[in-house]
Amino acid sequence: MVSIENSIKEGKRMLNPRLIIEVYDNVNFTGKKAIIVNPVNNVATIGMQQPILSAKVYRGPGSTESENYKVIFHDAPNLQGRKFTLGPGYYPNLHDIVYNFGERIVSINIAPPMASTAPSYGAIPVIIDLFEKPGFQGLQTTLVRDIDNTDALGLPGLPGSLRVQKGPNFPTTMCRIHFYEGAGFEGRDVHVELKPYETGRDIPNLPRQPATSGGPLTALKSVNIETWTNMSPFSVMAYNDAFNQAEMNPRWQWTDPKGAGAANKPGQGFIEMSCPQGVGLWHGNPAGQGGNMEAPRLLRPVTGDFAIETRLYVTNDLKEHGGLLVWKDENAYIRLEKTSGSHSFRGDARYLAHVNKIVAMAGRSIGLARVPALYLKIEREGNVFTGLASRDGTNWQTCSIVTVAMTDPVMVGMYAMAPGDMPPTVTRFEYFRIYRK
Repeated sequence: MVSIENSIKEGKRMLNPRLIIEVYDNVNFTGKKAIIVNPVNNVATIGMQQPILSAKVYRGPGSTESENYKVIFHDAPNLQGRKFTLGPGYYPNLHDIVYNFGERIVSINIAPPMASTAPSYGAIPVIIDLFEKPGFQGLQTTLVRDIDNTDALGLPGLPGSLRVQKGPNFPTTMCRIHFYEGAGFEGRDVHVELKPYETGRDIPNLPRQPATSGGPLTALKSVNIETWTNMSPFSVMAYNDAFNQAEMNPRWQWTDPKGAGAANKPGQGFIEMSCPQGVGLWHGNPAGQGGNMEAPRLLRPVTGDFAIETRLYVTNDLKEHGGLLVWKDENAYIRLEKTSGSHSFRGDARYLAHVNKIVAMAGRSIGLARVPALYLKIEREGNVFTGLASRDGTNWQTCSIVTVAMTDPVMVGMYAMAPGDMPPTVTRFEYFRIYRK
């Protein structure tokens, strides 16, 4: 058995990126993707052989130390040749910005020409480097957030080695990273736990590292980062509905597109939604094939930054399937849900982002399938949304962080579903709360 080697080094500086840059070899943020947090002398070393045609530039956690940093693209190696500069923002077609620059971006710098405003990337608990070959050799790919399918990064079937380093937003307890054999956080996994007193962990030969069950992994297709916290910037309760009044608050809006769902009347101390088989809340994959938007939901408007929270009653046979919804329209919404026992996640919570009718599996929370009650929370800061789950409403486990552009107002609330060929579901929500800072 190959052990996971500690990479604790006295005095090693914790990484604190000023910018996080996502580059793509096609327009509109499609094609092969690479994530950059440090200058790159030649983009070939990060596997970008084709022209870089679109990019997203985020403020990193270290941006407060150096507000004026930007990304500088060069057409020659070693940060030489012609260059153009971009501040944080979204750039779906770089040719629209610098039409006369040419086809190739060869090296990339992060330096301080001037200050700018920009979207935030969100918390970075760890920084993960995946290497093509054992011994931290070959092409390198960096991850700072969960990813549901590594095909988007152009990784080989199974990287040869990996390195996990503590990030600027490392929690006070611990962090666990799951490296899954299947896409969508499914299949066998190798997991790495990092404690607060450690700065990093290395796996120098991943193909020889035993999985949690059976032998070594045959592929690495998704990565899930779990952290725990008992703190939140949202501490002021602005709204609380325990559903114990005879009349529903008039700001609630009940939506049931096909009349397939059902909900009990208020006044019982909970809202219970029942769904027949086949009721979903997605457009299919690809969009228009295999999905539907028939899930019943109970929503109310809200603006600005907020946290929403609910508690689900968990049945012995895990018949519940539903959770929290942040909804702008059919092209921009976020779901945090407890799955039913008949789902492939077997009752675990999962976090999904829907943008332009394309769904991305953002994260999964493991170990909470059979708790007596499951607490779910979504925190919004700007366009950054953090999903959390808990067994007690005090100690929270992160599901993931997603960035989705939504203008105010948005609708928030609860929904239920029974997607695909799953049996009918019954989901009970015992309260709904909105918190402010």
